[in-house]
Amino acid sequence: MNLDFGTAEYAITYSDVVNLPTNSGIATQTLTPSGVPAGSGIQFYFLLIEFFQEVNAVQYPLNNGAFNVLNIVAVQ
Repeated sequence: MNLDFGTAEYAITYSDVVNLPTNSGIATQTLTPSGVPAGSGIQFYFLLIEFFQEVNAVQYPLNNGAFNVLNIVAVQ
């Protein structure tokens, strides 16, 4: 996300969603953004982790979201 505090303009680019199963193993994942947002200002990089439950091949978000997290990974 690019955010220009002077003009209040912003641009956002989203990466593809990656679903990983939770089990006793370790999952290694490389996250590569699809691009960098256009525009000027400060660049923010976020990482969102959400938990879902799969029922009959359909993924449903967990109701309370108590363990979901959104972190700022970097600011440039």
